[in-house]
Amino acid sequence: MNHKKNILKKILLIGPLPPPVTGEALCNEAVVRRLGDDPDVSMDVINTSTGFFDENPGKIRLAKIWLNLKKYVYLYKIPRSDIVYITLGQTFFGLLKFFPYLLTAKLAGKHTVVHIHGNSLHLVYEALTGIRKTIFRRIVSMADEGIVLSENLKHNLDYFLPAEKIHTLNNFVDDKLLPENKDVIREKDFNGLRILFLSNLMRKKGIFELLEALEILDREGVEYSAVLAGNIDDAVKSSVLEKIDRLPKVSYIGTVTGKQKKEVFLRSNVFILPTYHRGEGQPLSVLEAMGTGNLVITTEYPGITDVFDENQVIYIDKKSVPAIVRTLKNLSATLPQYKERILKNYDYIVSNFTEDRFISGLKKILRV
Repeated sequence: MNHKKNILKKILLIGPLPPPVTGEALCNEAVVRRLGDDPDVSMDVINTSTGFFDENPGKIRLAKIWLNLKKYVYLYKIPRSDIVYITLGQTFFGLLKFFPYLLTAKLAGKHTVVHIHGNSLHLVYEALTGIRKTIFRRIVSMADEGIVLSENLKHNLDYFLPAEKIHTLNNFVDDKLLPENKDVIREKDFNGLRILFLSNLMRKKGIFELLEALEILDREGVEYSAVLAGNIDDAVKSSVLEKIDRLPKVSYIGTVTGKQKKEVFLRSNVFILPTYHRGEGQPLSVLEAMGTGNLVITTEYPGITDVFDENQVIYIDKKSVPAIVRTLKNLSATLPQYKERILKNYDYIVSNFTEDRFISGLKKILRV
């Protein structure tokens, strides 16, 4: 009797893995792990991370250029693959480093899918002129299909791909981060503000506005505690740490992962991300905070408002210290009243933003 062997689908992921820890890198790490465990998939990777954390990823550094050039030695992996899955950079030079990968895939006739983890691509393209704009368009247009984080982020690929080739796929919360059951959320203490900022401590993520607001709360005698976690760009590190040192109720704990990250989320009850990063997509940290029983305060961006309305998230004005102060002062007296909302938000995350749903959606797009 003849037994037909399963033909493995060979997938090559090209994109950054941690370190540094970013939402894109964490998603890629999950893809590699989950598809690597799939018996129908043969998974391989070209890790494009240089190990640098930089608030301005488009900034040219000789060390970064050299590290990127060295990675082209792995171009041989592309012709050996069936599907090339690339999480693209979103600056001109960030995209340019992916040109050899896209060109090789095109020449080798490989089906190529690009995934945009953010909302900067269209802004960068629209600001370009002349030959740079032409180069940018031709590089992205080498892809066969594209993925964005939500419906209102499709404009990032409209210039480069037909509408039917652009897919949406929401971000997700790592299974290990979610509490074992809803009782863990139900039993959290919502008396007293325990604030968490967990993201890269960048100017455009609103870290300076938050620190100024916390300084005002101190002066006005508002009771709270706050934890800040994430990388700090070297360009602002001394300023950020100096401000933290002046705030006795604030602690900075660096980058957190795994069990420590889960504990930090579960000890907190209010998560704040006052971002005004123009390329903000759908921050993993917002999903993670909601899935661990935190009331979320953030700003309005398409990738966030596409999936959360004002009954789930407290939206505040961008770059507004008074808005942060006003919201936190109000919550210091009313937070227990939000418990039912927090419980419903947990259910919403578990139903719509799990790792299983993300991987299942990605496999469907990749036709695995």
